[in-house]
Amino acid sequence: MLTGDSQDSIPVSRLEGKNVNIVAFNMDRHLQPLWEAQTGYKRAMQTQEDLIFTYLMYGPFSTMEDFKDGYLNRIKEKGLDQYVVEYNGNNSSPPVIVGGIAFMAIRPEDRTCEIGNIWLDPRYRRKNIMDEAVYLMLQHAFEFAKYRRVQWTCNNLNEPSKKMALRNQFEFEGVLRNFYIAKGCK
Repeated sequence: MLTGDSQDSIPVSRLEGKNVNIVAFNMDRHLQPLWEAQTGYKRAMQTQEDLIFTYLMYGPFSTMEDFKDGYLNRIKEKGLDQYVVEYNGNNSSPPVIVGGIAFMAIRPEDRTCEIGNIWLDPRYRRKNIMDEAVYLMLQHAFEFAKYRRVQWTCNNLNEPSKKMALRNQFEFEGVLRNFYIAKGCK
């Protein structure tokens, strides 16, 4: 698993759900399929207004090299436990890598963490892929790692992320003002 320099980690090699698997990010195996999912995003951008990368700290990228540098730097810089999301619905064999998700802001001494760095190739929207992925991550954090709090932080302008958090039983606790800057957005 590729993580940042942090010693704090919630180890996961693979979580399997009904239609979704969460797999620890491996650069050699996953970088090319993630790039393809990201370029699928760019193709979808030509036909619909989609702002998935607006609120992330990176992307979208023009070249594979930029993607590699930007994605890997973000993982290392923030100490993320980064995973890929595989979709195996419709009996797709092998499963298709459709996006990413991470455990972040991991504080084992407090038994708390955050689920974030979430993105999905829009060609796979409306299939409940990320809801199942979040469920698997929550189940692992609470039942395996015995964490007592998992949080979700998103830009207050990111309506899809806020809706997803509420769908997955996160409770709104307030707005953190001036918490971070995502590509110049306030």
